[in-house]
Amino acid sequence: MTTSTHTRLELAPGLFAIGGTVRASSAGTWLPPGSKGFLPVQCYALQSGDELLLIDAGLAIHRDEITQGLRLLAAAARRRSVLTTRREPDTIINLPWLVSQHGFQRVFLSGLLNPLDYFDSFEFRATETHLAATSDVEVAWLAPGQAVEVGDIRIDMSAPLIRVLSTDWFFERRSGTLFTSDFGGFFCSETARGPFEWSGDERDLSAERIAAIIGTKCEWLRSIDTRPMIENIRQACAGRDVQRICPSFGGVIEGRENVQRVLACVFEALELLSRQPWESSLKGFDWEKALTAA
Repeated sequence: MTTSTHTRLELAPGLFAIGGTVRASSAGTWLPPGSKGFLPVQCYALQSGDELLLIDAGLAIHRDEITQGLRLLAAAARRRSVLTTRREPDTIINLPWLVSQHGFQRVFLSGLLNPLDYFDSFEFRATETHLAATSDVEVAWLAPGQAVEVGDIRIDMSAPLIRVLSTDWFFERRSGTLFTSDFGGFFCSETARGPFEWSGDERDLSAERIAAIIGTKCEWLRSIDTRPMIENIRQACAGRDVQRICPSFGGVIEGRENVQRVLACVFEALELLSRQPWESSLKGFDWEKALTAA
C-alpha cells in the first residue's frame, strides 16, 4: 500500500475530502483482481461555524494524512463529531485515535450488525461499553430515517439495498452531497494523489467495468432480480438536487451531469449483473498460503 502526497480536497464551501490512497491491486475485495492505479480512501469533513462533522474515520494507515487534513479544520472547531456510514474496520478503526489525538467528543452510530432483533439492546450496550473502554466519547444512536443536525448542517439518512453488512447513505442538503459509504468506488488515479474528483472521462463509463466493480464487493447481485436495487437508488435521489456523490473510496463524482451519467451506467451494470451466473469470489483462493502467511 502507498500513501498520498495530497491529503485534503475542498469540494464545496465547508465540505472536504480527507485521506490517502492504496494501490488498486492491493484493494482487497473493493476492486476486481488486476486493477491498476491508486484508489483513494477518504473520510469527509463538514464545517459549520465552530462545529466539525467527520463522516467515517478513515484507515489506520492514513493517520498522518488525516492529521494533516484536519489540522486547520479541527483548530477552528469547538464541537467535533463523527458520523459513521457502517460499523466496519475501514470506517471506525480510527475512532479512539480521533478522540484521544484530535479531541472528537461525539459519535453518531446507526445500523445493526446482529441480524436477530432480539439482541438489539445487547448490541447497543456492547458497542457503547467498547467505546467507553477505548475512548471518552458521547454516543448518539440514530433511528432509521432520522435526520442528523449539527449546526446548520442537516443530513438525511437512507438504507441502501446494495450492501454487505448494515450500511447507511446520507444526503447533506446544504451542499447537495450524497455520501454512499462503500458504494461508488469506480474511479482510480494513475498517481498516488489522494482524494480527487473524477475527470468525467467517458472511457470510465463501461457498464461491464462498473458491473465488475460492483460484483466484486457484492457478488450476491449476480443472477438475481436487480430491479429493486435500481429503484432503491432512484428513491435515494428522488426529490433531491444531488450535485455530487462522495463514496468512502474512489474518486468523487462531481456535478449534476456527471452524477446522472454515472447512475445511468450503474443501472445498466446492475441489469448486466442480473444476467450473469453467480460465482463465489473465494473460488480458487489459496487458504493454505493465506494461513501460512498469517
